[in-house]
Amino acid sequence: MAQSKSLNNVSKLRDIADVTEPRFGAVAGGDLYAAIVAAIAADVAVLHIPAGSWTLSAGITLNRAIRIEGDGSCNDNGTAGVATTKISYSGAGIAITLDGTGANGKENIHLSDFSLFGTSAATGGILVGVTTNVSKCSMRNVHVTGFTKVNAYGVCFQKCYLSLFENLYAQENYNGFLIGVAACSNTTLTFNNCISRSNYHLGWSIRQITNGLFNLCAAESNDNNGLAIQALGGGDVVDSLTFINWHSESNLGDAHSYGNLGNATIYITGGATRIRMIGGYVSDLAGAVKALDLDNVNNSKFGGFSYAGASESSGFMTVSVNTSNCVYEATDPAIPETYITGYAPARISLLVNGASSTYTPTLTNTTNVSASTARLCNVMRVGNMVTVSGLCDVTPTAAGPTATNLGMSIPYASSFTTGFEAGGAGSTDTTVSDSIGISADTANDAVDLTWRATSTAAQTCYFQFSYRIV
Repeated sequence: MAQSKSLNNVSKLRDIADVTEPRFGAVAGGDLYAAIVAAIAADVAVLHIPAGSWTLSAGITLNRAIRIEGDGSCNDNGTAGVATTKISYSGAGIAITLDGTGANGKENIHLSDFSLFGTSAATGGILVGVTTNVSKCSMRNVHVTGFTKVNAYGVCFQKCYLSLFENLYAQENYNGFLIGVAACSNTTLTFNNCISRSNYHLGWSIRQITNGLFNLCAAESNDNNGLAIQALGGGDVVDSLTFINWHSESNLGDAHSYGNLGNATIYITGGATRIRMIGGYVSDLAGAVKALDLDNVNNSKFGGFSYAGASESSGFMTVSVNTSNCVYEATDPAIPETYITGYAPARISLLVNGASSTYTPTLTNTTNVSASTARLCNVMRVGNMVTVSGLCDVTPTAAGPTATNLGMSIPYASSFTTGFEAGGAGSTDTTVSDSIGISADTANDAVDLTWRATSTAAQTCYFQFSYRIV
């Protein structure tokens, strides 16, 4: 294919080489392997692959600074249009490897604007980092599909630093994106608008990374977890990840029993720490599939999600006993702890800032009370602190004054261990107003209203108390 005049003009400005140049010898619709190897050997800075359908007969390794760019990625069904570059890999290994060389690795390897198609014989689409680190690299508008061999992947990040990935699309591979495998290290990676869809195992698997940002990324219709964060030992570390507006839809959890990966669209395990998931959308949870499964997660915060197509009351989150110091920020003030399977404040606290509601308590006539009637009370919750205000009607049995005790249930469950974990005060509307003290009832995980009754007449008790959910 001859270069156009406009391409020659641009080439002069940007030092762009084209695979169809005579020195590289690629023919439209032909094999790119020899042309790309020759371009690497010629130290070209930018290599252009024109629109159209191409083949790649063997895997290539990019081990020096280079930018390879096509004219655009294909649509979902793989059709190469006027402005799209389709590369069909027919080899049995990894199609494209970005690999550093030397003690300090390699910088500035960039891929953009093409689709890479694999087969059931290939082990992977794109691998970043093998022997040493690849840093300051990028991928943009790259579509990887068809790598369906067991344990194959669309894109794998093994040793990568300080790099940016935008508009990546992993579709119908065995795994979509793998971030970390054995003996690897990834640090300070940014993913913007990257999607993993309809893969036959995991949408995203994250096993080793420190400091990562995932902005407007998604997992849709994957046969296992949409997102599995699993620092499984052997040096794996997952620390300091931020997910902003994560989108998870129609992932099947552990529907096919691929392993102990938790029956959830988002599964996090292995001592992962400092994970932040801010906002997002979770929908179409099938059967018993949970939105979140936190198994050995520490010092992390989740929340701000919106849900569709699932019953939150069936238990949209599971929390294991070895999870600690986590927070879930509920967007719906009505979400109770019972929606979280395995809920305990030491594992995960439910943050509902400024959430107001009402409840009618259950009263227990403990001492010197012949009759009592509960009324609707107001509740304000901020994080794990709850404040209740209201009134109830009480008829004491004897006056004198006489010690009187009334038990009252609380709106949010708490496992009290001392009477000091709840406190408040109140008074009666009798002629001589009786002062009421309120403390925690450790035997019943309720509160106890105590006063010395001066009248046996039916009377109204006004009260306010606060407690911390423990």
